[in-house]
Amino acid sequence: MTTESSTEMPRNPLRVAWQEGRCTVGAWILGTDSVMAEALALAGFDWVCIDLQHGWLGLETLPEVIHAVAIAGAAPVVRVPANQLWLIGRALDAGAYGVMVPFVDTADEARQAVEACRYQPYGRRSYGAFRTAPLIGGSARNVDREVVCMAQIESRTALDNLDAICAVPGLDAIYMGPGDLALSLGLASGKDHDPKTLFAFRDTARKHGVAAGMHGESGEEGRWAVENGFALTTAGADVDYLYQAARRAFEMAAGSDRRPTGGSGLPDRVPQLAV
Repeated sequence: MTTESSTEMPRNPLRVAWQEGRCTVGAWILGTDSVMAEALALAGFDWVCIDLQHGWLGLETLPEVIHAVAIAGAAPVVRVPANQLWLIGRALDAGAYGVMVPFVDTADEARQAVEACRYQPYGRRSYGAFRTAPLIGGSARNVDREVVCMAQIESRTALDNLDAICAVPGLDAIYMGPGDLALSLGLASGKDHDPKTLFAFRDTARKHGVAAGMHGESGEEGRWAVENGFALTTAGADVDYLYQAARRAFEMAAGSDRRPTGGSGLPDRVPQLAV
């Protein structure tokens, strides 16, 4: 969604893809290394979520990691730790093409997130650093049109309020956090969601012209989201990819019957990403 009409074509890869009706496939970054972030983005992902909520990055290292993702051709999206004006502003000032805001439970909280992403008079973002300007927009109004605001839906309360959340002007996407949402619903894990819940989530977003995001922790889970009409998804995280590829290489060289010397190893995923 945009704050005012424009005849200019979008430059943010997320907006370009959604305008063309394509699902955007992303990956997750928890680590702090910009070289690893660039390598991940070069794999071909449309977007990369840089996780300040559960990852190990800090604001000091954020601009370097964002830049590495952007120059590799993916849209850098920052998941901020909380729905706070200054945190969202710092992520955008560092060059993020969008922010993912956790635990948005109500329309008022969604409106708060949107306002933090837009300059006055449409929002409350403070006019400061402009690292995004050469990449996705040259003026405050263009930046407003390009930056993407995503609300993460992670509770029963948020599901109950989903229609009102999606109706908030300027909200671009909703993203299901399956782990926390499962806890709120009394489920054992994020894999136990009723498909009807997932499809209702998707359809409510579509009704309001909002992109619906379904988290995926593997290529298979991401493919499910693509095939079932979601507008954005993910296909794993940096630590997962590193562990899995390293384990395959070790087994190829040493034999599959040898156990890692550092311990028993983790057969499927590292470190059981909580989203």
